[in-house]
Amino acid sequence: MRLILFLLGWGMAVATAIGAGEVRVVSQTVGTDELLLALAEPSQVAALSHIADQAEYSAVAAEAAAFERISAGDSEAILDRVLGVLGSQS
Repeated sequence: MRLILFLLGWGMAVATAIGAGEVRVVSQTVGTDELLLALAEPSQVAALSHIADQAEYSAVAAEAAAFERISAGDSEAILDRVLGVLGSQS
């Protein structure tokens, strides 16, 4: 239920931002890589997790190979280029 509420909230934030201009999003986990690639246009993907292109971890490895990947924990360096960061809390 929390995931559904999160996705609805994120979707509304993205929809609002789309009206304001270009949206770019970074994903920090393999699970959110899959969600981002399923929901966003390719131009909206700023970067994926550091293991997004590794088939042993990611169901979207082939598709993810076309996108920039973040190094473990460096999403803060990309924040000036994006609307938001998808990931889980530690």
